[in-house]
Amino acid sequence: MPYIDIFELFFLCVGVASTGLFWWKRNIWTKASVSVIAFIAAAYAFRFAGIHKCDEGSRPEILAFAVGGLAASLPWMLAQWRLAVPLAFVVVFFAGTFTARALAHSYHAPEVTGNPAFSSGRFWHSSVTGQLPRDPKKVAEFWSRIKSDR
Repeated sequence: MPYIDIFELFFLCVGVASTGLFWWKRNIWTKASVSVIAFIAAAYAFRFAGIHKCDEGSRPEILAFAVGGLAASLPWMLAQWRLAVPLAFVVVFFAGTFTARALAHSYHAPEVTGNPAFSSGRFWHSSVTGQLPRDPKKVAEFWSRIKSDR
């Protein structure tokens, strides 16, 4: 299991507190407020967990919105079960941050990259995961070009 960053802990607390608010007060404005807070907490936690600043690429932005959207829909989907909303948020939160970290690490695999300049095409899931097939010749050309520019 990956370590838990201080930002992730903060966003987890904000998300659980906001979904916990829904546990005590159930009305349309509370649902809407909790949805917005849950979206922000989950989306930003995904972004921070997947921060990957190197030449191998970074995680796709669409997944941060997908995880945030899933978290934001919880108060609306699970309205009848009060306790299920915060618990479901925790599951979505950890599944999202684990996915972000796993994708960031996968870009360094011998046959996978996240950088289009290093790839020789696309996988069927490239638009979702950002993973592209690695072309060793393009990687070598890229690094030789970088070294010659210095």
